[in-house]
Amino acid sequence: MLYLVAVLGSAIAFGRGPAVVASVAAFVAFDWSFVEPLHQFTVADPEQYVSLLLFLLVALVTSELAAEQRRRTSQAREHEREAVVLADVARLAAEPELERAIRGSTERVQSELGLSALAVLLDGRDAIVVPSTGAAELGRGRRAPIGPAGAPIGALIAVPRQDGQVIGTADDRLLAATAAQIGLAVDRARLREEATESEVLRRSDELKTALLGAVSHELRTPLASIMASAGSLRQKDVEWSDAEREEFHEAIEQEVKRLDRLVGELLDLSRIDAGHLVLARQYHAIDALVDDVLGRLRHATSGHEIRVDVPDDLPPVSVDYLRMDQVLSNLVENAVRYAPAGTLVEIAARVADGGLRLEVTDEGPGIAAEDRETVFAPFQRLRRGDRAPVKGAGLGLAIARRLVEAHGGRIWVEAGPGTGARFVITLPLDVGAVPR
Repeated sequence: MLYLVAVLGSAIAFGRGPAVVASVAAFVAFDWSFVEPLHQFTVADPEQYVSLLLFLLVALVTSELAAEQRRRTSQAREHEREAVVLADVARLAAEPELERAIRGSTERVQSELGLSALAVLLDGRDAIVVPSTGAAELGRGRRAPIGPAGAPIGALIAVPRQDGQVIGTADDRLLAATAAQIGLAVDRARLREEATESEVLRRSDELKTALLGAVSHELRTPLASIMASAGSLRQKDVEWSDAEREEFHEAIEQEVKRLDRLVGELLDLSRIDAGHLVLARQYHAIDALVDDVLGRLRHATSGHEIRVDVPDDLPPVSVDYLRMDQVLSNLVENAVRYAPAGTLVEIAARVADGGLRLEVTDEGPGIAAEDRETVFAPFQRLRRGDRAPVKGAGLGLAIARRLVEAHGGRIWVEAGPGTGARFVITLPLDVGAVPR
């Protein structure tokens, strides 16, 4: 029985071949040491032949069973290793960015298999080699096609080490599965691009529809007013007084300014969305910007109490002065337009969270929580309580958000301290870059 234990140990530790050798060695050793006559390979009692043969048979069978269990254990561990690696590859290949997905999955497999290099070659794209120093060795690598069998879109190339490393069957399965995952990542990236293009086209179509609707309405009203005033002035059978003529001229001038502003907003929006906006950034003091805006809007803000809380020692901020003047002017005009006459409009600025925080607060009807994001969409006009929306194409806040984001900042609206709304702008500060 002790000899059988030795045979089983050999089978478990070393496999089938060594176990058979151990079985034969145990048979010979038992015959030599314990069967009469001792220390000879002859048998005095014929019945001992049966015992010896039975011992050899039991040793061979048990060694075969133990070796088979060892082989299955090894296979189970190999399958577990493949499953873990494939799970990691599938997770890494699901990255939205295609190059990051390919590089992450190939690095995982290259590290697992200990390859000299693992490269991905895709049609119409530059090769991705991990590590990059292995690019010159691709000629001796083993290839696994990426994509459908009939029309592959690339190949996965595994380059073994120079020390005679052999890529086995299990490694081939892992490489084929990795190539399949990379093919799925390429398909997902293509579908995302197509979905993005479709979404862009859909939004562009919606924007065009909204643009046509808004422009047709917004242009028709001032044009009708201009035509009516001009037609009245041209009437020969009516004697207009100087005050009436001045009223017609003022109406024409106001409507022309309205048209000019609308066309300017449309051009700004189209230029920003097309990516043609170029910022002329320089360092400016925010208090000077606030003073300029309030001075220019003095007539519009005359019916409200204006409070300014902008310290003189605020650090300068890198902005396009004209564009930020446009943003702040829009917020101030919105505040005085929607807030009742005589109420407070406050402009405050301070340094917060490493950036400049600029606030415009009014005491108007406020903005509902569910509408605080939609007000920044094009052609969205606020309402004064239950009354109809005020004049305008609803482009001011949309342009303001795009301009602030072009500066690397953020803009949002929140509830005021009581009633009303507070528009908040945050701009990044880089005090160390301020020219001396």
